[in-house]
Amino acid sequence: MSQATVVSFEDAMRDRDGGASEQRVVTEEDLLARQTRIHINRCHAALDKVDVTMQLKTQRINVFHNLSVGFPKGRKMVMFGHEGSGRGTIMDILQQRQAPDRGKVHVKSNISWPVGSLAFADPRVTLRDNTLFISHVLGLSTEATIAATLSFLELEPKALKEPFKSLQLIPRRRYGYLIALLCDFDLLLFNGPFKPHTLKLDEERGEELKTRLLSKDYLMSIDSRRLVPENANLAYILYEGRLYHFDDVEEAATIFEALPPPQNAPVSSKGESDDAFDEEDNGEVLF
Repeated sequence: MSQATVVSFEDAMRDRDGGASEQRVVTEEDLLARQTRIHINRCHAALDKVDVTMQLKTQRINVFHNLSVGFPKGRKMVMFGHEGSGRGTIMDILQQRQAPDRGKVHVKSNISWPVGSLAFADPRVTLRDNTLFISHVLGLSTEATIAATLSFLELEPKALKEPFKSLQLIPRRRYGYLIALLCDFDLLLFNGPFKPHTLKLDEERGEELKTRLLSKDYLMSIDSRRLVPENANLAYILYEGRLYHFDDVEEAATIFEALPPPQNAPVSSKGESDDAFDEEDNGEVLF
C-alpha cells in the first residue's frame, strides 16, 4: 500500500487513551526503525520485495507492495491482522500455493499446510488407502500408522474400509491433526487458534495434543490478544499491506488493539476468520 494509506500509530494510540495520557506513544517511525534484519539462513522462509495484487470488479488493487519479511527458526510466532488484511495470502505464499506478482519467496524448511486441513486426503478412497499412501510418502511403518489412526480417531478396524468422505466430522478433524504431527514439519501454520474442544478430546488428551503442537515452531494467524498462546515469543502486525515485527508480543497486542479496522480490506478469505474454527468445517475441506 502507499505511504498515505497507512494510519498513524501515534494518533491511533492517542485516540485509544482519549488523548488524556501523557505517556509516550509508539509511532510508526519507531516501529520502522527497529525492524530487525534476519539472515535468510536463519529463517524458515522469507519474502523479498514481494508484490501481490488483486483484481476486483472495477479495479486492480495492491494487497502487498515491496513487502520483505523473514520468519525465523526457533520462534513461536503470531500474526495479528484484521479480517481481509491478507493473512491468508501470506499463508498461501508460504505454502507455495500462491505466487506473488513480483519478488522472491525463499523457503528453507519443511512448512506445513494449515494444521487441521484435510486438503491432503482423497475423499473418494477409504481411510485405509489414505493412511497407506501417507505412511508410504513419509516412510513410516504401515502397521504403526494404522494403529495410531484407529487409536487417535477412536474408531474400530472396520472403519478403515469406509470411504473417507463418509466418516463423521470429528474423526476427520482428528485425522488432520494426527497427520500434521506424523509429518514432523519444521514450521506449523495455523489459520487460527488451536481449540481442542473442536476435536471432542478429553481434557488430558486435548492438553497433550496442544503441548505437542505448540512445542514446535509455528506461525499462527489471529485477530485478538486473547488468542495468543502462552509460549508465543514473536509477533507481527499485518496492517494496510505492511508487516511489522515485534519481539515483545504484549506490545504488539496492545498496538494492534489500538488500530482501527482498515478502511479498505480487499482480501476476503474464510481461513482468515478465527471464528471459522467454531463452525462445522473448521477450515477443512469437507466432502
